[in-house]
This record gives sequence, C-alpha cells and structure tokens, in this order.
Amino acid sequence: MTLSQTVKYYPFYSPQPDFWFEQIFQLDVSLYNTGGYVRIEGIIDSSIFEKAFNFL
Repeated sequence: MTLSQTVKYYPFYSPQPDFWFEQIFQLDVSLYNTGGYVRIEGIIDSSIFEKAFNFL
C-alpha cells in the first residue's frame, strides 16, 4: 500500500473555503495560521520523515 492509497479527502466545512481564499490572496497576513508542536519519541528514519513532512 502506498501513501497515496491511504489518504482520504474530505469536503470543506462551510467556512473553510473563505479561510483558504483569504489566506491565498493575503499572503502577508497570518491570521489563520496556527502554531503547534509534535513530540516524537524513539528513533525515526530521517528520509521517511522528510518525505512525510514534505507530503503534508
């Protein structure tokens, strides 16, 4: 199974297209950007991690 076979796409909920369009047309405004972090425990394969990160 490849990554593209496991990805599911869901429709936007009603306000999401508005957020997306505003962010696309106002690239210098970070109103809808949200920060966060993830803690990874254990050993990771850096090449797989990089591919997953770039995919997202």
